[in-house]
Amino acid sequence: MNTLKNFIQNLSSALQSAGFKPLEEFSAVDSMIYSDLNLGFYSRKNSSDVGYGLSCDGKTLYHQLEYEFEIRLMGISSDFADFKTFDEKCGNFYSALSESEKFLLKTLKMGNTYQSLPLKRLARNVNLTARLSEEVSL
Repeated sequence: MNTLKNFIQNLSSALQSAGFKPLEEFSAVDSMIYSDLNLGFYSRKNSSDVGYGLSCDGKTLYHQLEYEFEIRLMGISSDFADFKTFDEKCGNFYSALSESEKFLLKTLKMGNTYQSLPLKRLARNVNLTARLSEEVSL
């Protein structure tokens, strides 16, 4: 769907502007290849049809869908020495998403920072639900 594709592009842009390399799905191999970069893995977990809406002038019908995404933000592979910069980048990402006017966020939850011991990276999980509308052709 074009709307979902646009949302994923906006999500990738928000990750990039906050200083993360956006990647679909988690891979330990990617973690090793990009050891000197902050990573942002995202994956779509659920989607649901929430109904239809009519424009104020009554001329356009919109189909509304909700998508749940799970995002894992990871610091550089550095024995956890990058806490301050990682925390700042997480805050920048959170702000970029919450201030966006391109989509409606229903929920946006960011967990606590934890140490991913096998990868020697700081990590943080983010869950978000976005409501997207697409125009229905009549």
